[in-house]
Amino acid sequence: MITEEMLKTIANVFNGDDENSIYEYKTGSDLVRFFNQYFNRKDTYKNPFPSRWRYVVDILLLLLCTGFLSQMIITKSFIPKKSKHKKLVEDKL
Repeated sequence: MITEEMLKTIANVFNGDDENSIYEYKTGSDLVRFFNQYFNRKDTYKNPFPSRWRYVVDILLLLLCTGFLSQMIITKSFIPKKSKHKKLVEDKL
């Protein structure tokens, strides 16, 4: 079973908050744009906005419940263009 703490760890990596993350830091508006574009959401970035990790965890929980989490499989298309580890990741794919 996936716990909320595991999802928080995933969110922190994806948000670029983990120092070992392959992703650059994402603002709240970056996250909203990402999930709107790739998951057909209609979110808006406005106050009050939850913390970035909470926003991602809530979406991951929804995706788990609706069976769409498989869409979150990391592929080359989800590797950020400015990733600090982009070359390393591309070599592994």
